Amino acid sequence: MVRSDDAASAVRIVLRGARSVATTAEPTAPGMPSYGWQLNDDRVAAVLTYMRNSWGAAAPEVRPGDVAKLRSALESRPD
Repeated sequence: MVRSDDAASAVRIVLRGARSVATTAEPTAPGMPSYGWQLNDDRVAAVLTYMRNSWGAAAPEVRPGDVAKLRSALESRPD
């Protein structure tokens, strides 16, 4: 998912965080916190571009403008 042509899911996870489902083995439902309040659009794009192109991989750049569009769309959602 991180190296997908469309980085929207990765951007959403960085901006809003994510939580897995609880299981018997992991009853606390592991998750990742939201970083949208700490990172501006340039930083989110830089982090994701780095992740998508590290460890021998190659994926399209994440642009700050794309992050801004998703951030704006997510702000209007109540969840």
